[in-house]
Amino acid sequence: MLNSRKVAYFSKENPLTPLGQRIVKNGQEAGKAAILRHKAMGNPIYYVKEGVLIKELTDGTRYAVKVTKTGIHHLYKL
Repeated sequence: MLNSRKVAYFSKENPLTPLGQRIVKNGQEAGKAAILRHKAMGNPIYYVKEGVLIKELTDGTRYAVKVTKTGIHHLYKL
């Protein structure tokens, strides 16, 4: 039988360890670097903000978009 244990989430009472803080920081920096490389190659990025799917072009222009079986459709410019 497998042992089970409760997962403790980090909070003020259970702060992230210094190693955990470095892991989070490195992950954030790697994500930012990947986004910059992707945009430098001329590709748009997509992300969700407040429940809306956003397409951001390399020049910073942003559109709310909808994805369907027929493709990606611009709903409106942000």
